[in-house]
Amino acid sequence: MTQDGQARSPGTVTALRRPPVRESIVVRSGRRRTFETFVRIIGVGVEAEKAVPELVAARIVAALAAGETVVFPDDASAGAGSVYLSDPLKLEQLLTG
Repeated sequence: MTQDGQARSPGTVTALRRPPVRESIVVRSGRRRTFETFVRIIGVGVEAEKAVPELVAARIVAALAAGETVVFPDDASAGAGSVYLSDPLKLEQLLTG
């Protein structure tokens, strides 16, 4: 059987599409290994300048004071956030190449 439930002839290989970033993924590994792997690979291939903590804090406070419930506190997250809110699949493609 394939992803769409249709039988194929023997010897036919159908590549499975990996889950989108927005879906949850079951991790079958210990916490320590999962955390170490996450820390090691997070941000790989994503070029983004870190904002200073004072700027991040100021933007969060200003957004909350304005009644906003979704806050992107730096330029990198604001750019990614605007794409995500309008087209999540486009953001996934941008981040995964």
